[in-house]
Parts: sequence; structure tokens; C-alpha cells
Amino acid sequence: MKSIFAKSSRRSKAETTLKRLGIEYEKRPDGTLFVPGDVHLSCKGLGSLPDLSSVAVGGSFHCDTNKLTSLRGAPQTVGGSFNCIANQLTSLEGAPRDIGLDFNCGYNQLTSLEGAPHSVGCSFSCDGNKLTSLKGAPFTVGSFFSCGHNHLTSLEGAPQTVGGDFTCCGNKLTSMAGAPRIVRGDFVCHDNKLTSLDGAPSSVGGRLICCHNELASLVGDPMKVESALDYYSWAAVKERLRMAPVILARQGQPDLDEMTALQKPLTVKKPLSLKTSRGRQPHWWSR
Repeated sequence: MKSIFAKSSRRSKAETTLKRLGIEYEKRPDGTLFVPGDVHLSCKGLGSLPDLSSVAVGGSFHCDTNKLTSLRGAPQTVGGSFNCIANQLTSLEGAPRDIGLDFNCGYNQLTSLEGAPHSVGCSFSCDGNKLTSLKGAPFTVGSFFSCGHNHLTSLEGAPQTVGGDFTCCGNKLTSMAGAPRIVRGDFVCHDNKLTSLDGAPSSVGGRLICCHNELASLVGDPMKVESALDYYSWAAVKERLRMAPVILARQGQPDLDEMTALQKPLTVKKPLSLKTSRGRQPHWWSR
């Protein structure tokens, strides 16, 4: 009885809030409040969210650029995107369990992803936080996953299949342990402290971008890279550079301002293909 009363009270408060905000909604036969469009609560100086936990949003929910420290009160489901960037969040507790499109919690104060949605239809971004672990990340991500510019030393907890790009640049990674097994777009891991590619995905549908690390070995490079490898270490298999510092090109055509030289000899576990996705050598190969 108390539980029924509590639910009724939450719905009544949520209905009052929706009316006050001028948000159109439908009241379904089971008592659920459904907002068919978007909810915009951005840039309102909010320290906390109004209690909309009994509300389902068919569109997107925007609560970015406030002073939120918690997502308590967020809608139970969001069919579109959920945007909570540029707040002061220290936890994702209270976030919806399922997001139809994108979830962006970048540029907060997060040290953990515990409480994050279990499933995200398109992209998940947690850039610019203080994360030391990806534990709690969604189980599935339909498009890209980005966790750049945190304090990660490991990729443990990352989704194991990513439908688009996976970006973990600008962290403190020394290993790829825990990386997704399948990345259907680019795998971007530049600007870390990687010494090898051991633990990298077994299949990358786009490019492997690993410049600006401390690589001394290509052991662990993906068994399958579908697209152009212009960002990869072609010089590792270039005969005339066998005794020279190995160069990782940051752009398709080498330029001394766009290169990282490795002072240790590279070892190659297996021969690298010398063809791009169009079946040609890189245009600078003969130089």
C-alpha cells in the first residue's frame, strides 16, 4: 500500500513539474507520464534535477551546463539522447538504464562510470573527467565510444563490441588490457604511454591510430585491419630504415613536425600488409 502511495505521489509531483515547465505530456492508462518530445533544462543554474523519475521521454533530455552533482530525478527512459555535459557530477547514479541514441557525460568530475546506462543505441562519451577505470560502462554501444582525456591506466570495463570508433587518447595507458575485441570503426589510442599493442582489438574496421606513445614492439597488433594503415608504423618494415629510429606518422604523408621517433628497435610479431584499403602502397612509400 505504501509503495503504491509513493508512486502516486511521485507521479503527481512530476505532473506538476511538467505543467510548470510547459512541457507537453500524455498520461497513459497505467498512470505513466510520457513526454513525446524533448525536455530542455540546459543552462538554468540547477543544483539538482526536478523529480522526473516516473516519466518516460520519447525525445531527448538535455540538462547540460548546470551545477548538477547528481542525476537523481532523471527520467526512467529516454528514447533520444541524454546530455549532461559541463556539470559537477561525481556520480552517474540515477541515470536512465537505456538510452535510444547518445549519452554524453563529458567534462564533469566523474571518477567512476558506476550507474551509467546499460545500453546505448548510438554513442557514449565520457571525455574530460577524472576516470581511473571504465568499470560500469555500458554493455553495448551501437556507434562510437569515447573516453579520452581522463586518468585511465587500463581499459578494463570497456564494451567488448563497439559499432563505430573507439577513442581512448590522452590517458595514461601502459597496456591495452580490457580493450574491445571488435571495433567496427577507428581504434584511436594516441598520446598514451603504451609500450606494446598487446591486448589490442582482434578486429578493427577502420584505422589503428597509435602515434605519440612509447611503443617498442608491434606485438599484439590486430589480426585484421580493414582500412588504410597510413597512421600505422609503416617504417617498421621499411628496409632502408631498419637501423634508424622508427617513425609513427600522424598524418598520411610524413612530416618531421608530425612524427614521433622511437629510440628503441621495433620487433614485429608477424609481417604487416603493405597495402592500403585501395590496394596501393602509401603515396610516400617510395621516398
